[in-house]
Amino acid sequence: MRPYNLSRHLKYFLALLTLLLAGNASAANWYVRPAAAGSGSGADWTNAWSLSSLKWSSVKPGDKIWLAGGSYGDLTTGASGASGNPITISRVRATDQAPSAASGWSSSFDSQVKLSSINVPSQSWINITGQIASGILVTVGSSGGNGMTGATSGSISNLRVSYVEFIGPPNKTGLSQGRYGINIAPSTNTVTNMTIDHCYIHQWCEALRCCNWDTVTIEYCKISDTDTDNIDHADVIYNYVNKNVTWRYNSIFNSPVDGIFHEYGGAVNFKFYGNIYWNSSNHLIYFKAPGNYGPIFIYNNVFAAPNASNYAYITTGNSTIVAGSLIRNNVFVNTTNDFGSISDYNVYTPATVNGYTAPKEPHSFTVATSPFVNAAAGDFHLTAAGAAALANKGVALTADGFINKTPTATVGAPMAGGTLELLSTGQQEVHLVRRLVCGLPVSSLR
Repeated sequence: MRPYNLSRHLKYFLALLTLLLAGNASAANWYVRPAAAGSGSGADWTNAWSLSSLKWSSVKPGDKIWLAGGSYGDLTTGASGASGNPITISRVRATDQAPSAASGWSSSFDSQVKLSSINVPSQSWINITGQIASGILVTVGSSGGNGMTGATSGSISNLRVSYVEFIGPPNKTGLSQGRYGINIAPSTNTVTNMTIDHCYIHQWCEALRCCNWDTVTIEYCKISDTDTDNIDHADVIYNYVNKNVTWRYNSIFNSPVDGIFHEYGGAVNFKFYGNIYWNSSNHLIYFKAPGNYGPIFIYNNVFAAPNASNYAYITTGNSTIVAGSLIRNNVFVNTTNDFGSISDYNVYTPATVNGYTAPKEPHSFTVATSPFVNAAAGDFHLTAAGAAALANKGVALTADGFINKTPTATVGAPMAGGTLELLSTGQQEVHLVRRLVCGLPVSSLR
């Protein structure tokens, strides 16, 4: 056989490979500064776009849009990426090879990007990243508004937002409109395959508002300081009907009411695990009646209210929770739980909270005092007595692709005695203290 006499399948493969390589080779870098420069072509820093002059018609799947540090207005996307080739909008770092080598580069560009809002009307395959904690800061005006909106004129999918800080207006009352950190709640359009990662969302009436979400993950975020205005309650998130939503490894704090609030039924396949929910009272997770919800899975979390008088609860709200739901391996500090038979293998402290006694679950137990160093201050390292009291009390849970993962590695088969894992939190990041109550010595904590 001569070399050029290739099989039909091999020819197809080589043609496809050529197209893929060509697609990657054609990906472009575009440059944006607070004010346009030079010719305004976006080709380099010397000729950068401004946000208002950004030519979305020139941006193709796989392209990267680099934002220099400084103050901007609204960021509104105007083009979609494609599978395997998202459009990336990124705060620039000096360590980014292509932009730091582009004409006109200045080390001053490696600084925080400040926006007044982010809007994704109907695009898909978009990554927006600040690269480091609060690398992008979104601050709305004193009259209120939204930090981020999406799916306002069409459905969106495959959206990722990471390392963005959303901070609400400083005033708490007298606003002319609600205050929502991330408001992606279309009534008819859909939101699929979205991830909110390493974001800090605080000082809002509602940190998040959602509707028609499917396959959405909120992970490694800090969400705090929700408060009421003259329009809405203070919610960590206000949920309409959604499915396949996962909350994992978040730190949620200073939220007085109504927490993670579900309405109108739905919440199908809702997962909440590995989170610390602390210094918060009243509703922490609430399923409003009437409605059918689930299955729901709430496991390996810490729920810690300020004290037994200023207590908290996760509650069905007298709704129907479907069969197959599970609440396992949680630590409830000054917090009650009315989920009945689906809840077990949990820790409650103290045994009685504002007159409510810990539920009589077959394998759950109570401890007289909090097992943590200082839950009120957000230090969830275990004390020596706490580690001894909680050791090996959790239940081994079936691996499902998520449940046995830590932020840095996948834990293998469930450890003997259970997989209860607890979080510690700092001011900047949330860190998982791995396997704290699975028999490791207290001296291994860090």
